[in-house]
Amino acid sequence: RDFESYNQSVRLVMQEAQRGALRNIHGPVSRLVRTEDQYTVAIEIALGAAMQQIVVENEADGKAAISYLKRTNGGRATFLPQTTVRSKTLNDREKHVLTMPGCVGVASELIIEGR
Repeated sequence: RDFESYNQSVRLVMQEAQRGALRNIHGPVSRLVRTEDQYTVAIEIALGAAMQQIVVENEADGKAAISYLKRTNGGRATFLPQTTVRSKTLNDREKHVLTMPGCVGVASELIIEGR
């Protein structure tokens, strides 16, 4: 709840959002995605540092959060505006990896629940 395990910049932005000072902040990726227990570690490894990237409604909301971090010397964070981030699918040449031993699927398709 208090974002204790997050980077300082993520923690600061999320606390400001909870106070209502920053709007349309949906949260860090790690709080927005869920998967079956058997895939949790694999998804965490695939996402790596992206787990702490912050999803926002649009670019203006991300810029407002960046301005807040600059004003407070809060550090740096990566923001993912929902209006500009697009998903990528495997093309025909890449689909062969799905038949490789140990492959259970595409990570984005193993997410069972969003925010």
